[in-house]
Amino acid sequence: MFFWCVSCQVSERVRTGLLIRLALLAMGGASLLYARWRIMGTGPPAFTEVDNPASFADNVFLRVSRVLPI
Repeated sequence: MFFWCVSCQVSERVRTGLLIRLALLAMGGASLLYARWRIMGTGPPAFTEVDNPASFADNVFLRVSRVLPI
C-alpha cells in the first residue's frame, strides 16, 4: 500500500511538470506566431526573382534541375 501511494505522488508530480512544459511551449509558439503576424502582416510573403531565380525560369527543366540536388 505504501509503495502505491509513493508512486502516485511521483506520477502526479511528473504530470504537473509535463503540463507546465507543454503550456510554456504552446505560449512560446503562439508568441512567435503573433510576432510574425505583427511584422509581416496577414498576407503571404512576396518573393522576387532575386530571392529564388530558379522559380521564375520559363523552362520547366531548369526549375526541376535546380531542385533535384537538394
